[in-house]
Amino acid sequence: MVPTTPSPTTPEAPVTVRLRSRLVLAFTVAGAAMGGLVAMAIGPTAAWLMTRLDSPPTLVEMMDQVRLIWSVPVLMVLGAVIGLWVSSARDRRVGRLTIDSQTVTVDRPEGPAAFQHRDITEVFLDDADLVLLGRAGHELARTPAEDGLASELKEAFTMFGLPWSGTTDPRDVEFHPWVDRSQELDAEMHAMLRDRRRALETGDAAQAEVLRDQLAAHGVMVRDRAGGQQQIRILPG
Repeated sequence: MVPTTPSPTTPEAPVTVRLRSRLVLAFTVAGAAMGGLVAMAIGPTAAWLMTRLDSPPTLVEMMDQVRLIWSVPVLMVLGAVIGLWVSSARDRRVGRLTIDSQTVTVDRPEGPAAFQHRDITEVFLDDADLVLLGRAGHELARTPAEDGLASELKEAFTMFGLPWSGTTDPRDVEFHPWVDRSQELDAEMHAMLRDRRRALETGDAAQAEVLRDQLAAHGVMVRDRAGGQQQIRILPG
């Protein structure tokens, strides 16, 4: 598929897509609600422990003395702060994407990467990944995204004349589980896939992305499921 040539009305101002503010609000409200529930459970829990323990720990005695009028607002505020922190961490994981008249810039663990419009042949969501494909089916970028952002992403890409292909990978059937030391790959590729698996297991997202790029340069496309490296697609040599 060849990218659509931007029309004369292509917007000049860049467009950025990121985690939506209403999701941030949802996390904050959910955190406050959880804090309120915990506050209301403290008293009954402490009272139950006081009747069951001969020598209740100091912490239980303190919990038994906490007044609901103070614990509810304090723990609701604390819960809201935790919810805001979780949403911020989620925002960093999802990252952000900026499109202007010439480039698409994607935030990645090792830093932002910019791709020229002319090099992008397809854009789509694959499960929880936003994928940019280049010529011959090479993945230019695969970065975490949210299903809830599909409409915003579609609007942003089509606004700049870029080829949006929907919310499923058109080449999904070409992916298959990686089997270590199988004959379909040489020893070097297997070693890189093992290194990438270890990077995922230790939480080294930046190294995992570096190895993904190196594998892609050799025609091996990798995608993850449930936090682990599970499937590969091998381009024709």
